[in-house]
Amino acid sequence: MLLWSAASLFCLSSEAERQETLGPEMIESLNINMSPERGNFMVVDSRMTETGTAAVIGGIIGAGINSAVNADEDKRKAQPYESAASEIEIASLVETALRETLTGKAFPVSENDLASHVLSVEIKDWGLSRVSFQNPEVSVFLKVAVVMKSGKTVVWDTYLKESGRSARFLADTTPEQFSEDMRALAAKTGKRIAYEIIYR
Repeated sequence: MLLWSAASLFCLSSEAERQETLGPEMIESLNINMSPERGNFMVVDSRMTETGTAAVIGGIIGAGINSAVNADEDKRKAQPYESAASEIEIASLVETALRETLTGKAFPVSENDLASHVLSVEIKDWGLSRVSFQNPEVSVFLKVAVVMKSGKTVVWDTYLKESGRSARFLADTTPEQFSEDMRALAAKTGKRIAYEIIYR
């Protein structure tokens, strides 16, 4: 009981400290720290069709087996796009768009470690995802973690998920189309982060 209470308090504390929206923060200079990690490339299609049926019929073990089967199926579906994905410098594309948008608006971007604020951006998941349970078409998606600190104080801590504008059936999505859509989405994501900062 004590362990549960402690864990609950920790979760509540962490959630309370999270700043999902950047407020009217005075930013004298901003140092951008883009993580070079590529995140997880994936196709999310079969997993989007999961329902509670497997759990009802086979219990927790049945649901787990069903989920594992769907995950393996999605890995197979991702194979035709892996070569194209390996050529996409996803973090670099996001960072370039972010920096260009900020500097284009004369925002005080600094390479100095003593900047008043530090922005950290990390790529999490990206690739192709089914639009919804009802819509079997897929579109590119990108998830990024964004944290801004003023000294040791977190002033912005959010998790952005961006989706592509166009959608098509997976069978009709060529690696070339995927690459083009993914690069465009990476640039759009970098711009969105910049606009969240500029127009806060």
